[in-house]
Amino acid sequence: MLKLSRALSKGKAAGGLKVYVTGDGADVYQDTFMKLAKEDGENFQPVLILVGIRLGIDRVTLVYWDALKMSLRLPQSIGIAGLVRHSVVLIIFPLIDN
Repeated sequence: MLKLSRALSKGKAAGGLKVYVTGDGADVYQDTFMKLAKEDGENFQPVLILVGIRLGIDRVTLVYWDALKMSLRLPQSIGIAGLVRHSVVLIIFPLIDN
């Protein structure tokens, strides 16, 4: 986990994928993002954006459900990563309303 954390803090993950991490909030800053996406100043490179946001304390708060479902339906969405009893869990799935 430490290697991944170091790689993400440098803006790159395994395989050269560029990664933008928002930190504790959901704000994505265009200038910072574009520096990463266009390192050479010309060609746009794909960037994985990781948004750090708390959706609840011990479960997802109900007011977030509709927005969360809409976000996961976007073709750009890859899923949710979260903590469960001190373990990182990545959930990637097609969303089902039930």
